[in-house]
Amino acid sequence: MGQGRCSWPALLVVALTIGAGQPLSAGPPDYAVERAAMVERVRARGIIDARLLAALRTVPRHAFVSASDRDRVYSEVRVPAGIGCAMQPPAIIASAVQHLELNPRARVLQVGAGCGYTSALLAEITPHVFVMDRRRRTLDNAKLRVGALGYSTVVWKHGDACQGWGNRAPYDAVLVTCAAEHMPRRLIDQLADGGRMVIPIGRGPEQSLNCVRKVRGQGSMGCKLHTSVVVPSLRSRFDPMACESSRK
Repeated sequence: MGQGRCSWPALLVVALTIGAGQPLSAGPPDYAVERAAMVERVRARGIIDARLLAALRTVPRHAFVSASDRDRVYSEVRVPAGIGCAMQPPAIIASAVQHLELNPRARVLQVGAGCGYTSALLAEITPHVFVMDRRRRTLDNAKLRVGALGYSTVVWKHGDACQGWGNRAPYDAVLVTCAAEHMPRRLIDQLADGGRMVIPIGRGPEQSLNCVRKVRGQGSMGCKLHTSVVVPSLRSRFDPMACESSRK
């Protein structure tokens, strides 16, 4: 049983109300074989975190897309997920989460709600998950999908991604699901000492997935940042980060 998950609610009832006009269901087929094969593929690519592998085996990835996309959602492809969102390939999501080095006590900020799948994975590992997005419809859709699967401890906020969620800080981990041109200072400020942030950097086809670890120091922001590249050249691009402040 995951850290943030209660017993399964009547998913088929609420599923009729969510998605971009598409009914969603975790009913038969349950895609257990496809999910198991997905886990073995990401394990072969270096995903070894036991809690993450258990979460990947548990969360029904197909419940976050329309019926027409379910047969390919466990493959290494980017799949539309309604409300202007797309679900990244399993290996990219798994690599991003593994580099956060989470434990059941970790406090995690997810910037960009997406379709909700990543939030459900995080909630399987820790009950302390905070998700924010500046797009109200996207946030509400993800919240409904995640809640329909019984993950009741996730906390949601409608707000500017670049500002973070300061009154819930500090965070042991920050996962950014939209691409920035530079490391957002506000998000770094909200990391705890020793905390990690995984974020796509770059625009267009030149994006890379990066991991930043914050430690005490005398840098320009009063800390040292240890940065490593998780995926040097992303084949599946992330949507750009948009800040309300940049339009004022």
